[in-house]
Amino acid sequence: MSNNYGFRVTSTEYSGQTCLVTFLDTTLNETFELGVETIPFDYFPADGTPQGKVFIYFSGTDQTFVIDITQPNPSPTPTVTPTVTPTNTVTPTPTVTPTNTVTPTLTVTPTNTVTPTLTVTPTNTVTPTSSITPTVTETPTNTPTNTVTPTNTVTPTVTETPTNTPTNTVTPTNTSTPTVTPTNTATPTPTPTNTLTPTPSPTPNVVTDNLQLYLQPSSYVGSGTVWDTTVGSTDATLSGSPTYNALSGFTFNGSSSYGRIPSVNGVTNFTNSDQYTVEIWFNPSNGQPNSGEAELLEKWNLNNESRYPYTIRFNENNSSMLVAAYDGSNFRQVSVTGFTVNTWVQLVAVFDFVGDTLTVYRNGISGGTTSLVGVNQVSNTSPVGIAGRVATTTGNLEVPFKGTVGIIRMYDTSLTSTQVLQNYNADKSKYIPVTPTPTPTPTNTNTPTPSSTPSIVSSGLVIQLDAYDSSSYPGTGTTVFDITGGYNHTLSGATYTVLNGIKCFDCTTGNNRVDYNATGPTLPNSGYTYITWARLTPSNTVFRTLLYTKGATKITPITIPNGTNTLGYWDTAFRSSGYDLSGQTSVWVQYAIVGTNSSQKFYINGSEVGSQIAFGSGGNTHWGWGNNDIVAQPWGHVANMYFYNRQLNLTEITQQYDYLAPRFAEPTPTPTTTSTPTVTPTNTKTPTPTPTEPFFILIQNGDILTAQDGSGIEYQH
Repeated sequence: MSNNYGFRVTSTEYSGQTCLVTFLDTTLNETFELGVETIPFDYFPADGTPQGKVFIYFSGTDQTFVIDITQPNPSPTPTVTPTVTPTNTVTPTPTVTPTNTVTPTLTVTPTNTVTPTLTVTPTNTVTPTSSITPTVTETPTNTPTNTVTPTNTVTPTVTETPTNTPTNTVTPTNTSTPTVTPTNTATPTPTPTNTLTPTPSPTPNVVTDNLQLYLQPSSYVGSGTVWDTTVGSTDATLSGSPTYNALSGFTFNGSSSYGRIPSVNGVTNFTNSDQYTVEIWFNPSNGQPNSGEAELLEKWNLNNESRYPYTIRFNENNSSMLVAAYDGSNFRQVSVTGFTVNTWVQLVAVFDFVGDTLTVYRNGISGGTTSLVGVNQVSNTSPVGIAGRVATTTGNLEVPFKGTVGIIRMYDTSLTSTQVLQNYNADKSKYIPVTPTPTPTPTNTNTPTPSSTPSIVSSGLVIQLDAYDSSSYPGTGTTVFDITGGYNHTLSGATYTVLNGIKCFDCTTGNNRVDYNATGPTLPNSGYTYITWARLTPSNTVFRTLLYTKGATKITPITIPNGTNTLGYWDTAFRSSGYDLSGQTSVWVQYAIVGTNSSQKFYINGSEVGSQIAFGSGGNTHWGWGNNDIVAQPWGHVANMYFYNRQLNLTEITQQYDYLAPRFAEPTPTPTTTSTPTVTPTNTKTPTPTPTEPFFILIQNGDILTAQDGSGIEYQH
């Protein structure tokens, strides 16, 4: 069996939900980012001894639970420890010695790990109890010392192992162990099998291929004006004494402190034929000197060249970031919202002049894309300004940024969406920590107070359809009941299905859809909001439509033209948002639109994407969902739909996302291995129990979670 000890985390209430797990190993004094796990899960640390704290964070409910893992205390093997002579006499230890024996558990759990059990229960033996002192069976020894006299009982074959045991007594530990009672019946012995070794989830690593510049807090030596890069030799220079923190980075005051990075071709300077990526982790402060524009990172404008390969600007008024490239006449930019002050965030700008696209990501999720077609030379010779623009000729500070900068990376390639997310997952624990927040109660009972749970936004809610809720769809029939009011819909060709554990309606073929057959509620001219979770089919051979409305002009507020993945709107023509949905096919996404009779904004997973369009569906009536009504324009799978007779703000859209997102974490299939041991009867009368591997269980009971092992219970929130 494996010599490693581990722990298991399970919860009835949170079963199947994903969480972010961090393990603080106090033995090694190291922190291990286990990454995203799905309850239940196992972890076996490399040093073989889990001792420390496990932080379990559920982003959907913004709750953190902490489990204290104490020193493992496995049950001892109840065997006689014979006295040895002062010489190195070989003392046989009567132990059954199967090779590669697994812990006698008859089933292997679906996580490819041998589930540790606390007792070995041989067939036809007395059930072990944990309160009786272990009974030691006397067995013969081959040592001419004061050992137990052999009996006529059949004993297991012994393997001679040198033992230097200076004790004269049998000394079991105080751990409660089962009483092993010999019987006159044959005891089944499991056939030796190969031990299944659990493999912990790997900790995400930063993408290093094509990495040309890497500034991080730990690369600064702690004094001086040079901020060293960890790759290459293009170091940054600091001016105005920004405040240094070894964990977070440099805080710039917005008036006199800033940084500069030299212009080096292929490292910080790029052309309109290159592919390059700029990444930055930062925390903007409130009270920017210029609330409409603060230059966070910009390669411009020492030598008064009217072009630049990148600029990244913070707008405090709109809580947004603008990323752009400029050739002197063509200004191509993407604006992304959701960047609030005093909050750490990752921004990644991917410039692909081969594919002619600029894509901007916020915390690993695409926030918008624009075309770079027709953009001419963007290269210049100016150094890069950190926390402010480089003034023409003098190089002084202009348009300063106030806040903290933690990490800056530059690649001479276009990172993929998967790589962008990989970098976010590798760094997020540094800046978005899992922090336990216990709240003591006035009594002596240590009752943790959970954080407030997100809920559905109810103000202005007119229609609520939900395949997840049996009151909306009971699992059979063609009626999808409106939970809020009387706008019950009909499955017109669409069918109910459970896709990877997620209840939804299949609108992947023909014009199968969810339809309201009568006259639906009006989308007010002053404002309306749709929110829906859907899974977009990757096929773009035909239009794909998610919502459609009825009026003098039939309008589809969310649609994608054939041959593209561009999110937009259709009335008499296609109105593009400019946002590319290529990275959102075959995954569950929350789509939201907020509009009037003359405008509409688009949101993906709680973040505004693309550009606002000057068209809206206000004045039309709601009609259907998942497809178009006549022409086949299947979107894919749809799970829920919420219609509001007002404009929801970004905070409310994010609240809805936080509440619903845990439902849509699709599990990664884990192969199930079932071990069926072959029972070989033997004449062994005295089985030697194998020490069980200690494990810990997270148990939900109301608002209290407990960490339980074989010797006691403790909990902490």
